[in-house]
Parts: sequence; structure tokens; C-alpha cells
Amino acid sequence: MKIKTQNMRLITVIACFMPLLSHALSQPTFELIPTTPTRLDIPINSTGTVSYTLTNQTKLTRTLTMRPITGIAQDTSSGHCTSPMELEPHASCLLSLTIDGSQIAQHISSGPEICRTTGPDNNTPDPFLCSQPSQTNSLNITRAAPNNFAYIAQGQSQPGAISVCSVLSNSNFDECSLYTSSLFSSPNDIALNKKGTRAYVLTSNAVFNCEVDSFTGQIQTCAQENNPSGVNLTNGGLNPEGNFLYLTSSPSSLIYICPIMPDGHLDTCSTSHGNNTFAGPSGRVAFNPAGTYAYVANSGSGTVSICNIDTSTGIFSTCTTSNGFGTFGVPLGVSLNDVGPRLYVANVTLSGARMISVCSLNTVDGTLVDCTISNGNGTFNFDEVVNLFASNNSYLYVPNEVNNTISKCPMIANTLGTCTVINRDTIQTPYSVWLTT
Repeated sequence: MKIKTQNMRLITVIACFMPLLSHALSQPTFELIPTTPTRLDIPINSTGTVSYTLTNQTKLTRTLTMRPITGIAQDTSSGHCTSPMELEPHASCLLSLTIDGSQIAQHISSGPEICRTTGPDNNTPDPFLCSQPSQTNSLNITRAAPNNFAYIAQGQSQPGAISVCSVLSNSNFDECSLYTSSLFSSPNDIALNKKGTRAYVLTSNAVFNCEVDSFTGQIQTCAQENNPSGVNLTNGGLNPEGNFLYLTSSPSSLIYICPIMPDGHLDTCSTSHGNNTFAGPSGRVAFNPAGTYAYVANSGSGTVSICNIDTSTGIFSTCTTSNGFGTFGVPLGVSLNDVGPRLYVANVTLSGARMISVCSLNTVDGTLVDCTISNGNGTFNFDEVVNLFASNNSYLYVPNEVNNTISKCPMIANTLGTCTVINRDTIQTPYSVWLTT
């Protein structure tokens, strides 16, 4: 009877403490409450952000760290949690995560996981004291198809204007909006980095560095670069790696080669005359897929310069020229696609006709093998500046400043297919087109 009474008392004590135990177990050691949506589709060419308020719910000061997730980086800038993060009891900080669509797995359905560090001099996660958000609040990230946008520099706009359009599945442009800036006028050219997060806008005397929202494609803010300064510029071009910006100067018959620093700004630029082959270089510089050869249209000599590149320094070494087997009149711009590869050269012939030369390339030394010519079934209406773009979606886009249109031409073997015209209200005097593909 005595044993039975003791058992009943034990059961009563356990029953009394069960609610407290249940509450303790339900209370995470390190609490993560989202301040942004945690369910995102991140295009493979974009980035996204998820943030949590992280609170140390223990009675001790803790040094914490996040268990690594491929493609997700912790933002440790001012106002955010440090790495590692030291939190006093019940103290909080803002855990902000940057998600790179090109690096993440196809789907992420858990995390972030916050752990105590292993020791004073060891910041690796201690697996015996970790917390994650609830299932509802955990990361739910899917890698999605890329967002593609077209950017068109309006050559005679006052103030400076850039049309930003969505690229549809049929490769046409839609939902075009207009970005204007009082910082610059009459932009000649625009080029974007691979992730579509930064744009370089070129005028006749300056380069403007602009932040871009890769989700919406919209240009956010722009600021003038310090390099180069006090020079006459014509057009630009990014090498495939995206670590050098090349700026043509037609009046000086030279090219400025500007290293791009990790923060996206331009370092001190060097110059090249291309072994004196540059003669009124026009249009942006084009590159082969490996970035080992550059192609420059010379409006002053009726040729295209073909230059070897030191990929570590970006500097041109030996340059030669070609007249496109007689197909070049006055070359105004060049672009190169990865398939083939083939070079596309915008020309004005001696009779005044607007043509595109389509040239096959020797993949070993970068020289031109043969060239054919196309009039774009009469759709070409360019004049002085032609920054055409050979996209990865098998179309060549040619800006026509005379009639405010873009020619869209299928790239078929050694020629162009039937070209159609893209005409949008926001596109006026287009000098340059660039696609994020």
C-alpha cells in the first residue's frame, strides 16, 4: 500500500512538471523569426535575400555560427549579425542571408541552422547545441529559370534614358519601362555583368556605374566612375569573365582597358593602340567565348582588328586586321555569338546600304575564315552608332536609331534568317542593346 502511495505521488509530480517541460522543449535554444518571406524562387542568374531575427533564448552569453549552405552567404555588414555572432541572454540580431541562384541546389527545404561554436578558438558548429526555424519558417528556396531583360541605351535622350524590357519566350521584348537619370545624357552604350546586378552606362566623356535589381531588371542608382577621366569615349564592352571593361575612343584611335575591382568599380585604366591597327574604333569590343581574342570595328579604315589578349592582365598583345573578304564598307559595330563561333559586323557600304557581315572564325587563332552579307530584309536603319548584340537565344539584335526600332534576326549558320522588327513606345534613338541571357 505504501509503494502504491509513493507511485501516485511520483505520477502527480511528473504531471505537474509536464507543462513546464513541454514549454521548454518547444522553446528553441536560438530562436529564428523571419522578417522577410522564406519561400522564394531564385532565377539561376539572380540573387535573393532572406532575413531572420535571431535571439539567444539561453541564460548564458553564446558565440554562435551558421552551418554552411552552398550558395547562401551571410551578410555581415553594419546592422546585421556578425560571423561568428556573440549574443548575451535574450539578445537579438538580424541574420540576413544572400542567396546566389547560380550556386544553390535545385531545392532547399530546411535551415538556416544556428549552432554554438565548438570552442573559443574554433568557430566550427557544435552539432550538440543547434536550432532551426520551425518548418513553416524554414528556408523554402527553389532555383528557377533565368530572368532575362533587354537594356536599350537611348542615344539622344535628355536627360539620359535606358529602356528596360522583359525578354519573352519568343525572344521579343515586352513590358518596357524607362529609366532616366539627370546624371548623364545621350548614353552611347550599356553593358551588364553576368548576374545582372550591375550596369555600366557610357556617354561621350564618362562611365556611370549603376546598381540593378536582378529580379525586376530595374536600374536602381547610378554614380559616375573616376576612371577614366577627361577623355573622349565612344563605346564599351565587358570581357566574358566580367573582370575588365573595354572602352573605345574613336577620336583618339585607342582603347581604354579598365580592371573591375571586387566592389564593381573601375581601377586605373591602361590604353592600347592595337599595334596601330585601330582607326576610329566604333561600337563595343567583342570577344570570343574564352576571352582570348578581341574584335574591334575600325570605321576609319574599313577593317576589323583581331587582337590576342593576356587574360590575366586584359592587355592586347598582337593585333592584325581583316576587311571581311571585301564585305566590310564602314564597320560601325561588332558582336560575337558562342555557337560557331561567328562574328557579326554592322556596315554601311559605299552605296549607303546598311548591311551585316556574318563571318566564320578560326577557333585556334581567332582569324576570319569567310564572310557573307545580309541586308536584314530591309529592316536595318542604323547610322552612326551600332552596338548590336548576338544573344544566347539564337537571335541577333540590331539597334536602328533612324526609325526607333530593334531588328531581331535569327542566326542561321553563315547567314541571318528573316528579320522582324521590335517597336516599343519607350525605345527612341536606340544606340545600344544588351540582353541578360
